[in-house]
Amino acid sequence: MLQPVYTKHFEKDIALCKKRNYDMETFKSIAKLLLEEKPLPKKHKNHKLSGSFNKHKRMSYKTGLVVNILL
Repeated sequence: MLQPVYTKHFEKDIALCKKRNYDMETFKSIAKLLLEEKPLPKKHKNHKLSGSFNKHKRMSYKTGLVVNILL
């Protein structure tokens, strides 16, 4: 199981999501799957990045909201 590291930017993004009344339970379930290294549903478009970000993954949570994950 992976251990999360929360940045200040991530905390601000979470606060913004709560302010916009996004479904945080869905986000928590997605985060749990990521931490347990289980595959995500196809609708979240989980994919690896290339170039200088080759140690990162990206997935879509809501329209206009993308989560970057450092592996």
